[in-house]
Amino acid sequence: MDKIARTISILLFLALFIFAPNFVANARILRNIDTTQIETLDQLIAAEDIHLTSNYKTEQKHSSRSLESCKNLVFKVFSKIPQQHISTLDLINLNFNPDSNRGMANSHEIHINCSNLTSKETVAVLIHEIGHIVDGGYLTGNSEQKSNYTDLNITVKADDKSTDFYNISWQNNTQWNTTSTENDFCSIYGSTDPYEDFAECYIYFALHQREFLNLAKDNEQLRKKYRFMQTHVFNSESVNVNSYYTARNYSLKNPYDITKLDYDFISFWR
Repeated sequence: MDKIARTISILLFLALFIFAPNFVANARILRNIDTTQIETLDQLIAAEDIHLTSNYKTEQKHSSRSLESCKNLVFKVFSKIPQQHISTLDLINLNFNPDSNRGMANSHEIHINCSNLTSKETVAVLIHEIGHIVDGGYLTGNSEQKSNYTDLNITVKADDKSTDFYNISWQNNTQWNTTSTENDFCSIYGSTDPYEDFAECYIYFALHQREFLNLAKDNEQLRKKYRFMQTHVFNSESVNVNSYYTARNYSLKNPYDITKLDYDFISFWR
């Protein structure tokens, strides 16, 4: 029996040695798919190897309740979106300084202000910031050719899928296409640069898909942006978000900021 046991042990060791590189290479993908046992943000960041930080003003007292409340909001959002959208996320900073911006993000980090926003607005801002993660991290290119776009002093590669979205309304970082008008953007804020354009359309699709579709019916550029989000970002994983939609006056074109639009927070939380 000892000899058999040693033989089995050797075989198991060899199997791990041979296949371990593949497991390591695909570990993040595998963890993103299998989230059925994850119930808290702490479990998620441990599984995904994401660094969590929080910061306060010097005179602020640490509030474990406010910290846990913000962590619950973040986890709820992460559990609602396609998991590959945060596959490049390395750091989440929960900011409790009321003087800070509502949120910021790049391809690998999200900073969200938890101190002076309602839970409803925190969720909306976080989804907008995830749009930046998707734009700069999830959708990437490998070409040596450069595009006309530069994000944070880094030239976007010509085969980066995001450039297909940018090109709908933009020539470069600052100039619209000659055929573009202010009605061709998901929001006024989204018309300031291609990256905010992407993030605003991302949250528009995620929380207000029905309204986005309604406006896209009469606007060619918005229709192309809607199809891009449906096909290349959400992969049609969007049917359920219609339940979060709250109707507003369709004649009010181009809101300034999608994160300020109303939606059914209770349905979202379920």
